[in-house]
Amino acid sequence: MGKLPWKSWEGKSLMCQSQSEFQWMRELHDKFPERFQGTDVLDVGSANLNGTYKSFFSQWGCSQYTGIDVLPFNNVDVVSPVHLYNPNKQYDIVFSASQLEHDMYWKKSLMKFIELTKSGGMIIISAWAKLDHHGTKDDQPLTSLSSSLDNEWAEYYENRSVEDINSVWTSKVLEKTFSQYVLGMNPYDDGNVVFGG
Repeated sequence: MGKLPWKSWEGKSLMCQSQSEFQWMRELHDKFPERFQGTDVLDVGSANLNGTYKSFFSQWGCSQYTGIDVLPFNNVDVVSPVHLYNPNKQYDIVFSASQLEHDMYWKKSLMKFIELTKSGGMIIISAWAKLDHHGTKDDQPLTSLSSSLDNEWAEYYENRSVEDINSVWTSKVLEKTFSQYVLGMNPYDDGNVVFGG
């Protein structure tokens, strides 16, 4: 098990969360292209509010894509909080971009990611660590579906940190679950916590 090496990559104008997030995703793909071929992807927080990775997964050879989010919206196939989702199947890739910081059940969701991933599969996460409060009922509600929920979740936003992830995925969990992984700040900016393993 070890930290995955990074390389530089010049990206193009993209319709997804951020340029640096895509650069990091591209590195995972370039390092492990075979891990994307013919795969079944679960995109957690998939609503197309400011871009989606669906077309990239398709271009990278993924054969099936399922988007899950808390309310019906463009690019949402399953309406459910991920920690309550029980599809009676597992996925080759569980992917979450800019979702965990809006998820008041993020600890349960992280554990569910492991449960939903096939043995030998991959979990990919990018979560904001240094972004202004947003995506709540009273603060830029159009940036998160959870802001439209009829409960306390509508007011929830909390930046995630490496320490947050490690508080749930302890070293024992990481060693037991992943043969190799990277967890840290996105090397292309300092605003996102990223995980790939």
